[in-house]
Amino acid sequence: MDKKLIPFDKFRTSLRGWFLLCLLLNVSSAGDLKQAQNNAMESRYNKSLEYDGQYTFGNNYFEIGPSASGQDGGYYIDGEGIDNFGSTSLHEKAHMGYFLSTWGTWTNYLSRRATEDADRDMIKDSDERRLSYDSTKRGTSTNVYCTTDDYEDYACRIESRWINGSRDSEDWSDTGHQAAENINDANSDKIMEQLLSKEAKIHQQGRIALSALTAPNDVSGIEKYLCYKGNWEVRYEAVSVLTSIPGKTSTKRLLEVIFQDTNPAVISAASHSLKGRGEDIAKDEILKLLDVNNATVTRDTLGVIQKIAIDEAILKSLARKLEDKRWYIRTDTARALSKAKGTTGATKVNLILNAMKETCENPSSEGAKGEGMCVPLAEHMKSLYRSAILNMGDSAIEPLKERMGKEKNEFGKNLIVTLGLLGERSVYPDLIDIATKDENVWLRISAIDGLGKIGNKEAIPFLKEAL
Repeated sequence: MDKKLIPFDKFRTSLRGWFLLCLLLNVSSAGDLKQAQNNAMESRYNKSLEYDGQYTFGNNYFEIGPSASGQDGGYYIDGEGIDNFGSTSLHEKAHMGYFLSTWGTWTNYLSRRATEDADRDMIKDSDERRLSYDSTKRGTSTNVYCTTDDYEDYACRIESRWINGSRDSEDWSDTGHQAAENINDANSDKIMEQLLSKEAKIHQQGRIALSALTAPNDVSGIEKYLCYKGNWEVRYEAVSVLTSIPGKTSTKRLLEVIFQDTNPAVISAASHSLKGRGEDIAKDEILKLLDVNNATVTRDTLGVIQKIAIDEAILKSLARKLEDKRWYIRTDTARALSKAKGTTGATKVNLILNAMKETCENPSSEGAKGEGMCVPLAEHMKSLYRSAILNMGDSAIEPLKERMGKEKNEFGKNLIVTLGLLGERSVYPDLIDIATKDENVWLRISAIDGLGKIGNKEAIPFLKEAL
């Protein structure tokens, strides 16, 4: 099969000049020669090809055949000439772009297929859920363009971005098709209308169309929707699509939404997606997130911190959060601090204990009960602080024992109970005393749990007495 890479200086005379379109698909200026040449390498003209276009798995280029200059024979765009060529290029480039960014090589795909592509349709199972495909079947019955093959339907979604006549105002060394049309406005209006529709089916079509504008490392296609000021729901849907795309590019854009948008629902949607993106968020961005005056953002950021190594600056910021006026921020901070890496156990334990001590000494400041709670809020908070310390396991024992010798009253008893819950046998006599005599019923219950952790059978008579 004769494959020919069209030289840049021959584009205007090959296939009636339309091969130049491959250069312009991602280039804002025809004069950007370097970018144009890079794009040209993605496509090759195959005079023997029986189809308008074709992509062979693993290649870093797709092929265009002679019939691409005639009437379209594809799934979606029914155009001729430049419209057929343009839509075919988008279609085959979608096949190539997804395969290379997801699988890389055919050998790599085969090695991962059993665990990541159960239905063998070339689309990763986790991506199929994002793209509204059935990950158990090669084709999805609700597909708009191709119900028998999800991979083909995906390429058709990208192809559908082409608007017939959108390139007619340009000179393709051939007359005709000269009525100008604005592809961006036409496409945007259609998607906007779908996204704002109250009909579920039409709304879903808008979301699918929006998803088709993105790629693993390119979210520029939905930028206008992320910035749309006319209706926050459009921005919300764009963020929903953005959250399904992994990587640093999408993470950076999500952070910009959190820092710049003003709608709480949009901010929350972006914030909730931070989980699992810790490696893509720089330390200075973590600090900025902790400074955002939004409880949802703070709590989601604390969720990120649980999975990363923190530095001195983040540790100081967390120490301030342990003094926050909102009790749930303080307890969430304790949990995040207990699981974060990068600082010593003693430092973390003492910071959490300082917060617990404040609650023990000023229980009335938290109110009698939290909303929907059956225990006093202060007791609930102390329990959460204990749980945070328990997350650190044996590394918390020595710092606790050191503080226990200095602390008395309610806080000292909580230290004893926490040690008991860690299985520290040295506090056994003190636990017996708390479990059988203390006036605080909630502390007695926790002390009994601690005795259970230690597992000393001699405690049974005392436990019966406590009942």
